[in-house]
Amino acid sequence: MSKMLARIALVIALGTLSGCATMMGGSKEQQLSFQSIPDNAVVKIDGTTVGITPFKIKLKKTAEDRVAVFQKDGYKSVETTLVTRANGWMWANLLHGYLLGFLVDSSTGAGYRYVRNGHVVTLRPVDQGLSPLGGQPTREFRIKKFILNEYGNILANLKQGSGSYLTSLLKQLEVEEQNYKAATRVIADMSGKYSILEFADQVLIAFPGSAGGL
Repeated sequence: MSKMLARIALVIALGTLSGCATMMGGSKEQQLSFQSIPDNAVVKIDGTTVGITPFKIKLKKTAEDRVAVFQKDGYKSVETTLVTRANGWMWANLLHGYLLGFLVDSSTGAGYRYVRNGHVVTLRPVDQGLSPLGGQPTREFRIKKFILNEYGNILANLKQGSGSYLTSLLKQLEVEEQNYKAATRVIADMSGKYSILEFADQVLIAFPGSAGGL
């Protein structure tokens, strides 16, 4: 009887640890966005087609980096790496002796995260050499890429009312310094209404640079 009770206790303990690992490890998937200039590029990840730009998708998190390829007829293909990193809580499981939790997080991908939530690329025609600007990315591309890459930091700065990432964005948008506060209010209002891709588009519409805006 005592052996049976011991076995039952062991099963309950393992189940508890597994549940803790799932809660600590978080979701097994992460939402990423993909955008290209121009639109309507096919995106393949590890050889499998996952969507046509612009789009968002929930991808299973993995321990290994993955490769996304943007393809569009008449344009050169562009590759970008989906870099992954281990979450701190996965190693915390191991350090605190929760081996099962560590193994669960590691095997399911819950213990990892993709470093960037958004990926944007510029596609070049196959017969095009350097652009008239010497191959430099356009203003629209630079700003969209910055917003997608630093979206979380920009939101944090908006919440604080200032910060280096917000200042960098305002400078790229060519906002005059005396108008920073007004521009910050406009951008903060947008951040609560749109998805990341829509947010980037709306920011560019509101701040067209030398053509107008604040």
